[in-house]
Amino acid sequence: MGDVGYRGAVAGDLIALIEEKPHFGVPSRRRRSARRVPTSFVTLALGGRIDVPTLDGATAGVDVPAGSASGRVMRVRDRGLPGLRGGHGDLLARLVVHVPGRVSAAERKLLEELGRLDGLKPPRRSSKGFHSRAKDAFAWRRRRVSCGRRSWRDPAPR
Repeated sequence: MGDVGYRGAVAGDLIALIEEKPHFGVPSRRRRSARRVPTSFVTLALGGRIDVPTLDGATAGVDVPAGSASGRVMRVRDRGLPGLRGGHGDLLARLVVHVPGRVSAAERKLLEELGRLDGLKPPRRSSKGFHSRAKDAFAWRRRRVSCGRRSWRDPAPR
């Protein structure tokens, strides 16, 4: 039901402009909405249950598996944006490690003790550069002998 037509003609099309109001910390893609959820290192390392705030102000419980990395995305079904034809989309919760600004003396002592363990240290980076690693990856081509005949890369017998 649009506006009245020109000189008594049939009604025209109704054009409605809908502007979405941005919500702090909730970018949306279609019916999915995303939210950053600060999580403790202990919960990410050992696993546990966290509460994710939803768009309607309630919370939804999410089970975090042990060994989850910071930045992992967990999906909460049917707690995202409502759809035009009914139903709700999914809420995506991105787990982010919360690093406290201040630590007490006891906490500092425990963290330093954890830092000395080998299992929590990041893996060492290779001392080789990109070109050396790429050269090693394709080294099998230089040693290959095809069909029992010598390849053009193999040295001639003396």
